[in-house]
Amino acid sequence: MYETIKSIVAESVRTSKPLRLLEGVVVTSPPELSVRLGDDIKRTYPREFLLVAEHLGVTSHEFNINGQMAVLQINNQLKVGDRIMVAALQGGQSFFILDRVVTYGT
Repeated sequence: MYETIKSIVAESVRTSKPLRLLEGVVVTSPPELSVRLGDDIKRTYPREFLLVAEHLGVTSHEFNINGQMAVLQINNQLKVGDRIMVAALQGGQSFFILDRVVTYGT
């Protein structure tokens, strides 16, 4: 994830176009993912415009426990109402969902 963010920022600097970070909310959960971004409550962006970080999906991990292989499947998919942090890619026609956003202490 760090390397992905680093490459997006480097490309933004290289092209002299600042990286825009937007807060958004999930309107429709995967596989028909759609989100609203920023203060634009009227516009919904469908999955065709979205890239999602791998850790925000279903992942499988294999472990060797005392000589026995075990598989752990983690479902970390986005859900309706999740607040998200999004990087607007060049041209503003594609968006990379970086992670969920949470607020502590409220």
